[in-house]
Amino acid sequence: MTPPPASHRAALLLAALGTLTFLVLGGWRISGPGFYYDECPWVPAIFTCLGQPAQLFDALQIGDVTWQAMTYCAAAKSWLFALLMRLGLPFTLETWRWFGVAQVAIPLFAFTYALARRAGGGAALLALALFLTDLTVLLTTRVDYGNTAMAL
Repeated sequence: MTPPPASHRAALLLAALGTLTFLVLGGWRISGPGFYYDECPWVPAIFTCLGQPAQLFDALQIGDVTWQAMTYCAAAKSWLFALLMRLGLPFTLETWRWFGVAQVAIPLFAFTYALARRAGGGAALLALALFLTDLTVLLTTRVDYGNTAMAL
């Protein structure tokens, strides 16, 4: 027997609480670890998109656009962050990491809401519990393994 779907309001509340929990966990002391080498490949691609070309981590560049930071990593996250920088967002370690956390938080909200509406609040709570206790997701989102943030 299929559990009843959560109401619109209950699904919104559950999604908001789950996303808020993820933002708190993902943002806790976000600048504490310092800059990791694994965060470096995407940074030069940002500035290349802004017209300040860099020769580091540039596996594939066509014209003024870096398509791949490394042979196995696309630069899509860098393009998105460059757009935000054009709107005035400064580049700091914190803004770069918060951008990665936000890239996961937004789809997490949508997923939780949709799951609660389709499969019920219990299924959404179980999915949130699994997601929020997965330390790999938290670590690789915070310390910018761009692939994780873009995939989720």
